[in-house]
Amino acid sequence: MIAIYGVFAIFVGNLTALIKEFMMNKTALALLFSGVFILSACDDKNTQALTEKLQQAEQTIAQLNEQVAKFQQESTALPQPIAEKADSALTTFPALDVEIYPFFAKTERVKFEPQANQEQAILSAEQYYFVSLAKTGFEWLDNLLAKQILISYQPVTADADSKIDRNAITGDELNQLKTVLDRDYQESLAMLKEGGILAISSTAETIYLGQRHNIVTFFQNYDEYSGGAHNNYHTKYFNIDVNKKRIILLDDLLSAAKQVELSAILWGYYEQRSAPDVNGKRETFTPKQDFYVSEDFLFTDDGVKFIYPPYALGPFAEGEISLTVPWYEINQLLNPEYQRKPKDGYDLAPDHIPAGNE
Repeated sequence: MIAIYGVFAIFVGNLTALIKEFMMNKTALALLFSGVFILSACDDKNTQALTEKLQQAEQTIAQLNEQVAKFQQESTALPQPIAEKADSALTTFPALDVEIYPFFAKTERVKFEPQANQEQAILSAEQYYFVSLAKTGFEWLDNLLAKQILISYQPVTADADSKIDRNAITGDELNQLKTVLDRDYQESLAMLKEGGILAISSTAETIYLGQRHNIVTFFQNYDEYSGGAHNNYHTKYFNIDVNKKRIILLDDLLSAAKQVELSAILWGYYEQRSAPDVNGKRETFTPKQDFYVSEDFLFTDDGVKFIYPPYALGPFAEGEISLTVPWYEINQLLNPEYQRKPKDGYDLAPDHIPAGNE
């Protein structure tokens, strides 16, 4: 009994410290006091001393509860800018660590028997398919990029093209793309085996350009050949707003009314590419009535660059043609969320003092 009482004395002596440690854990407190009552039952003579110790412990708990309540009240009264900054830090999109990888790669050579009536016999023909994608660490972004290639392999009518929602994803785009590529490969291979075609090639390569604030930029190079004088290629550019989890489309960049103003500015830069004749008139490959604002654009240090595929503004030999509108011309046309601001280093320099003020 004496040994038990000694243990009890040590136990009660450290009671306050234990309460502080376990004050936020109700289960631990319940077990703590249960132990006290069990020990007290071993010696009825010390009931009074135990009662006094418990009263002191209750007072200590009450004081600690008051301190906790005060601390909670003070923490919720943080200045609003500090709270907003904390929220912003938690929601900031991290810098991407992008890995480009081969998603689909198949090649096959078909051999043919020479025919007696052929002047130039085709003895073999090759089919080549290659698609690369990006691993970004974000499933929605990986599927969004896969969706863009999926669109290019799904035949649509001309009037339906404008109705395609490039930002609508289900989360199964990678699997869908694999199925579509397998089917397209087999259909092309069957056509190649019929003869008469030197080669069939289809590639779509994904490239990561970089990240600026909440905008990450990728582009995809498409190249196809299925006979004829040359291949056909074009590049699609994707500026992705990670806060909205969507590609910034032309209608997101600026309003329809501002697009009309932008078209006039772009036309002026396009005209300047052509040398004037003796009368000062400039002949362009594309007439003004067929000119349009490209949906493929890039944010650059100089301004917004609009990229046009071969044949859109010039012959195939000229390749893709780009027109850049400087920031000082285009910035005010853009919707506010995509304008360059002083934090971007735009328009920071002070105005010069007019000479008349000296």
